[in-house]
Amino acid sequence: MSNVLKSAYENEPLRVVGYEIDCAVLEDKTRVISQSGINRSLGIGRGGSGAQKIGGEVQKLPRFLSLKALKPYIGDELTARIENPIEYVPLHGGRTAFGIPAECFSDVCQVWIDADKDGVLTGEHKETAEKAKILKKAVEKVGWVALVDEATGYQKVRDKDALQGLLSLYIAKEFQPHLKTFIDAFYEEIYRLKRWDYNPKKNKYQVVGKYTLKYVYGCLPSAVVETVKRKTPRDKSGNYTKKLFQSLTHEVGKPHLDRALGGVIALMKASSTWEGFKRNFARAYGEQQHQLQLPLELLDEEDVATAA
Repeated sequence: MSNVLKSAYENEPLRVVGYEIDCAVLEDKTRVISQSGINRSLGIGRGGSGAQKIGGEVQKLPRFLSLKALKPYIGDELTARIENPIEYVPLHGGRTAFGIPAECFSDVCQVWIDADKDGVLTGEHKETAEKAKILKKAVEKVGWVALVDEATGYQKVRDKDALQGLLSLYIAKEFQPHLKTFIDAFYEEIYRLKRWDYNPKKNKYQVVGKYTLKYVYGCLPSAVVETVKRKTPRDKSGNYTKKLFQSLTHEVGKPHLDRALGGVIALMKASSTWEGFKRNFARAYGEQQHQLQLPLELLDEEDVATAA
């Protein structure tokens, strides 16, 4: 029993085109689909040992692949992954269950589809192949792993873990020294394109901070920018007492910001008007901005005035 894994996440069975298929995420994060659930979804009854010779050795395959006619279509890789079922303890205890890796279910369906295409199936087995075809088509754009994560509730935990991993790469534990990051060329290009007179000794227009957030910080993952904003302290007036980039790591965060800044400056230099720059930027970063940009409606006046 020491080698039997425990289920860590279970909520509801998979519901796919009218079928309910038990699934779980185990304590080692393996996503499994129960063998009994697969049998039911494919309309395969009980019985049949599944013992057969493959590669000169007697091997045990699950009932849903034990049909002799399927043998040429199974393949060594799939055999290796499912010939020894994963035994696990359900979340709420009881008898152990047996499953296969969730990502293998699509390959199982393909075995039945290929065998049917070659005309080696008859009777009720052709009905199983038709069910396999329906299941595979219904899930092919999402994937069985994603469906298991959603059904078990593991998706929320997975997304949270992924976010924490991302933030640990970008966000430094301590504030970094204040080294000049936003070089004069960046501001000079903004003023040139806006037809403003640039004087480095004078305070910059407040809107420049807004442009900095949108066109430079906006190239970073939005969760990173939001975390940096929360982490950076403010004074009693609500103004930041440190620069946002001082929270970025030297290994990932700061280099990403520097590359974004360099790319934006290059686009500015290649543009003759502000509108032209915005079009060039949209072509270069449109999709990325759509996914990662910090929503500007969330910014207050102090944010846009002090970002750089």
